[in-house]
Amino acid sequence: MDQRQISGHWRPWGHFEVQLSSGSVTISRYKIEFWIDGQPIAATQLARNPAPLVSDIVANYVLALTAPGQKLVLAPSSDTVNADGTLTANDQRPTQQSLYLEYVVSGKDLEHAWVTWRGRNRASMGELLLSLTEADTREVIRRHFGAPGFVAFVIDSEAQVSIRELALRVNSAFVIGTPTYYLEGLTPGGLVIEEADDGCALSVCTGDVAEEDLLARLTALQ
Repeated sequence: MDQRQISGHWRPWGHFEVQLSSGSVTISRYKIEFWIDGQPIAATQLARNPAPLVSDIVANYVLALTAPGQKLVLAPSSDTVNADGTLTANDQRPTQQSLYLEYVVSGKDLEHAWVTWRGRNRASMGELLLSLTEADTREVIRRHFGAPGFVAFVIDSEAQVSIRELALRVNSAFVIGTPTYYLEGLTPGGLVIEEADDGCALSVCTGDVAEEDLLARLTALQ
C-alpha cells in the first residue's frame, strides 16, 4: 500500500487528573488516528495488522513531536518479536534483549536505563529505556511498532532528568493501569506517546504542553 495514502488525524481525547510526587496534575490526552482512503484504519480490515502500513508514519509523528532540545526515549515492548515484527518462538530473544545487544552492547545508543517492576500476579519484569540517533529511532519503530505496549517519552531540557533518573522515578511511581507510571518525572514540557486502537492510532499525553504547541510541531507533516 502506498504510504502517501495514509494520513494522521489529530483530535482531543479528554482530560483527567493524576497524583504525581510533585502534586496533583491535570493530564491532557490527544489521539492521532491513522486514516487510509478517507476512513480510519481502525474501521477497516487492515486493522488486523496495521503495523506494516503505519510504522513509517508513526516514526514521523513521534520525531516531529520531539521539539529541538528535547530528548526522545523509546521503551520497546517486552513482547517476543522478530526484527520484522512477527512473533518468534519461545526460545528466541525478546525485543528488549535484541535491542540491548544491537544498540547498547555495540555502543550505538546515546543513553539507556532499565526499569524493573513487579506486575499483578507476575514475576519482576525489565523494561529498557533507550535513546538513539534519529536514523536508529526510525529503524526501531519501523521494525517493532505494532507489538502491544509501544511507548515513547519526550523529555524537555527544562526537566533536567536523565534517562536513569527517569527510570528511578518510574520504579518508585509505578501503578498498574495509570499514566502515573509514564508521566512521573517528565514535567515540565514532557510527553508520553503510546500505541492506541491496537496500532491504528497514537495517544499523546502531557501535563503542561498546550495543544497549539503540539500542533505547531506537526505542521511540517501536513
